[in-house]
Amino acid sequence: MIKDNQLDTLVGELVTAGFENIASMRLSDKKKWMQSGWAMVVNNPIMASTVHDCSLLHFTPRLLLRPVNLDQLKLIVLSCVKKKIPISFASGKTGLSGGFTSPFVVVDMESLHTIPKPYFMNMNEKFIEVDQNVLVAELIRRVQQDTHTKFIFPAQPSSSFKLPVMIGGLIATNASGVIAGKLGPIKEWIISIEILTPQGEQKTILAQDPDIGKYIGGEGRFGIILNAKIRIAPNESTNDARLLFGDDLETAFTGLQSVQDEKIFPLSSEFILSESTLPGKFGALFKDRPVKWAILLRGNKNELEQFESYVAKHTKLQSVHLSNEEYQAYLEERTALATQTRSQNSDDSFILYPGFEDVLMQPQFAFKIFNEVNEILTRNDFPQVMVGYGHINFRQGLGILMHLRVPVSINQLIEDRQTMFHRIAKTVAEMNVNFIEKYDIIPKAEHAIGMIFPWRNRNDIANILNQINKKEMFPSPHVKIFQEVCERLQIPLDRPFTTKNSINSLTEYYYCYLMGKLDIIYGE
Repeated sequence: MIKDNQLDTLVGELVTAGFENIASMRLSDKKKWMQSGWAMVVNNPIMASTVHDCSLLHFTPRLLLRPVNLDQLKLIVLSCVKKKIPISFASGKTGLSGGFTSPFVVVDMESLHTIPKPYFMNMNEKFIEVDQNVLVAELIRRVQQDTHTKFIFPAQPSSSFKLPVMIGGLIATNASGVIAGKLGPIKEWIISIEILTPQGEQKTILAQDPDIGKYIGGEGRFGIILNAKIRIAPNESTNDARLLFGDDLETAFTGLQSVQDEKIFPLSSEFILSESTLPGKFGALFKDRPVKWAILLRGNKNELEQFESYVAKHTKLQSVHLSNEEYQAYLEERTALATQTRSQNSDDSFILYPGFEDVLMQPQFAFKIFNEVNEILTRNDFPQVMVGYGHINFRQGLGILMHLRVPVSINQLIEDRQTMFHRIAKTVAEMNVNFIEKYDIIPKAEHAIGMIFPWRNRNDIANILNQINKKEMFPSPHVKIFQEVCERLQIPLDRPFTTKNSINSLTEYYYCYLMGKLDIIYGE
């Protein structure tokens, strides 16, 4: 593990370079130093807690920095890499995967400017040049506004309409969103990116570069996203919206498999399912029987008709045309229903814990996987999930993506947090191992793997360590902590993992992040 004196030496080096610890300063002085970018927060849990994300996983970083220019960022990077001190980079802090969570060094990129203007629209060549800290919601709005709705921004995560999703994080996780069925992930629209490498070099990487996949979707492990040129997408002028629904799950998803096989990709195709009946607005669609599935479609009228026709070949359905307002209302209802659980205690409330939440599979297996998730939840004494929902034709036909999380009783969490966290960790581990080993399908396919990175690459740790030693990859807090967990469990990293070791290592590793305490590793 990284020793205190190593971090103290790093702090001393940064102070010599011009950074100042603001933890004990007066508020007016803190603001001045923070605006300058030369501020750092050293071993202050209250100030450092501002970098928690949406994952419900966290450590308090020993050292937090918020640079405003590239010279400051390079100083930080070179100092950490030289000393092999784990470092991670925070963008909008909206991730579900704990990607930047670290007890070591965290760099908050929110105030970092890398180009003269936040963004520039080139209408002649139909692209936008944008800085890493620009909000995706702002780009979605401005592209439509500045092009008089002729073009749209090609990646639109639903979270970006509510949370401060930033371009740097969007690219670093290769995110997509509600229009990914037709347009694919952000990688499909990149012209070029500028990165900062672990050696402190600025590089421009073109879309055709064979190494670009290391940076788009690499979550900052090989290079920090500084800015990008991104193509904008033509807006379909014949948008239509409709709702399909029925009461037979297995035949409906057989129909969705045929839609994928025929490569029918509307602009947006979302689903919601329940093995009993859908609640709310969806449940009221039939008056005499339960509604077990519904599909929201938006796009070209011909594509929507083809989509409906292929599903109708396999299952009985009803179809309703929707206005834009009605479509949006159903979409919001679908997302809100994700919190529904089957619990015998009507007085209880639940927190939904991520960890396996984006399951990518072929549509024909969706209902089976949904039931198997509930079986694992039941086995670990959690309530079942009432509804599953997600994207159809995820990223131009890779499969169907279902969003699922662990529903955790707030009352039970308050009563015994430590025991509950261990149950959550064990459940997340069983889900991931089950999906990978039994079905060869991908959990966490949309929200990036974040802190699970070393576990998912557990049979390639030697190569990862070699890349860190050669300064091709930043020293990773996740790799360091995973090594410590495996050492404590006496799991050798130089041999392939057994199923038991896979589950045990992820359980203990995830538990550390839920508790946010490194002394768990040492058993103190």
